[in-house]
Amino acid sequence: MKNPFLCLAPLIVCFTVTAAALPQGGPIAGSLDNIDTSGSPDGIVPLPGTVHPTITNVFDRYTKITADNGNPIHFLIHANVSNAKVAHARRILEQHMTDVPGSTYGSDKRALRESMGNLRATMMFFPTIDSLDNGGPQVDQFLDDYEAPLQDLLGDEIILPGSVRYVGPNPERDASYEELVHLMHGYGLIPTMPALQSQIENAASHAVSAGLYSPPPGLPAADIPFEYLAFTMETWYGMWAHEPNNGEYVFSSRLEMEAGDPNIVSILEGFFPPFHSHRAEVVATFSGTFHAREASNLEYSFKSRYLNHVELLGTANTALRGNREDGTLVGNSGNNRMQGAGGQDHLDGQAGFDTGDYIGPQADYGVYLMDGILTVEDTVPNRDGLDRLVNFEQLQFTDGAVQLDTYVDTANHYCASTANSTGALAQIHVVGSPLVSHQDLSLTASNLPSSQFGYFLCSQSPGLIVGPGGSQGNLCLGGVIGRFVTQVQMSGSDGTMGIDVNMAAMPDPAQAVIQPGETWHFACWFRDLDPTPTSNFTGGVSVQFQ
Repeated sequence: MKNPFLCLAPLIVCFTVTAAALPQGGPIAGSLDNIDTSGSPDGIVPLPGTVHPTITNVFDRYTKITADNGNPIHFLIHANVSNAKVAHARRILEQHMTDVPGSTYGSDKRALRESMGNLRATMMFFPTIDSLDNGGPQVDQFLDDYEAPLQDLLGDEIILPGSVRYVGPNPERDASYEELVHLMHGYGLIPTMPALQSQIENAASHAVSAGLYSPPPGLPAADIPFEYLAFTMETWYGMWAHEPNNGEYVFSSRLEMEAGDPNIVSILEGFFPPFHSHRAEVVATFSGTFHAREASNLEYSFKSRYLNHVELLGTANTALRGNREDGTLVGNSGNNRMQGAGGQDHLDGQAGFDTGDYIGPQADYGVYLMDGILTVEDTVPNRDGLDRLVNFEQLQFTDGAVQLDTYVDTANHYCASTANSTGALAQIHVVGSPLVSHQDLSLTASNLPSSQFGYFLCSQSPGLIVGPGGSQGNLCLGGVIGRFVTQVQMSGSDGTMGIDVNMAAMPDPAQAVIQPGETWHFACWFRDLDPTPTSNFTGGVSVQFQ
């Protein structure tokens, strides 16, 4: 049968938006439902022999996003599209579909995600427009017979961060954001958020009538809201700042949009995260300094300034510069230099000799090492902010460099428990700052059995009690023990749990406030089945507070 959900005319995206008519899949699309991608490092696997030949005659690989109800959103990959490009696109779709806490429309997108999974919404990746339009009878048969909604994304339209096409003198737009928004818009947003769709339509109509937006020639009227949402979303994320005279939208920056098109800005702010939450991997061939903040002499930075999680690939001795938002910067195996540049940032140097760069003298910064994590706090407002660093060897200030082995860790793992049902020793870690004035302390436990209850413990005295109350573990605390029973946790599938600690209200019966100069000890108790119901403990960790 002819697929009624796809229109492939250049620059035009066509949607059938009557949700009741959309299928739940059929024998062709249904043959994809149970593919296991969990064993692949990047989540991309060869199509197994159980997949219908209508699909395998065209595509050779597969990945997916699983909705909350367990139904898959499919990705079909042509042989000449790289895994790196597909993984990049998948992360972008995950961002589009992820909840944005506190937002007007995007705080709970579960129904949107489940709608896409129910409909088996499918992204198909072809290397070029020619391979799609002139791919031969096998491509035509797939497009005609596939029973679920389709959206195409071309490999040569996917521009990876750090590539020449991304950072060159004439940076190109990455079409992934647009095409993936189309898929989400047509098969997630419309079926589940009719009020928001109505606002998008009204904003598009106003923008056209006011001369703010000029749809591509020949675009059907029903498709204008789709293109308008996608184009304005790209503009909001800085993707058209390098080409202000694009002929489609009169604005090229977020500031211009806020002043001239507030209707769509309220929609974008209410649905999408203000900065990209997906991981951006800078290609291994990149050299120099990658800027995730705006630099007036670098056109690509008009879009990269909205990246909040950037990782370097490869082995090159490259540098990363963050923006003023909270973010994550991750190095590669080379010798990297990183600057968080404001906000609260997590920096991981990975292998190599890595340096954290700061724009003030050493005396302006507080530096604290706790449980292997170095906290660097700029005491000058609106400058470097607060960074958390791991796997770094050096800090560079304007008045000199400091080797990290000169800092003394204020945390001490002084006691171990016994192996639990996983065969491992449960671990406890402290995260934050030992400076009491920061009021910044979290506890995490790892190597726990999954889906088991537990809570954290504290004391001002160490100890070693073997098998207390019939437990299989060792309690590494003594004296008066406080129990965080108002923060009972359940371990996740990864065997971890964690809490934030209010240092000004430690739990009963300790009834204490942590003071500078004190040493506190922490552990975690948890239930276990080994093989019968029992309990165990993490080891103990102490912190000397300042």
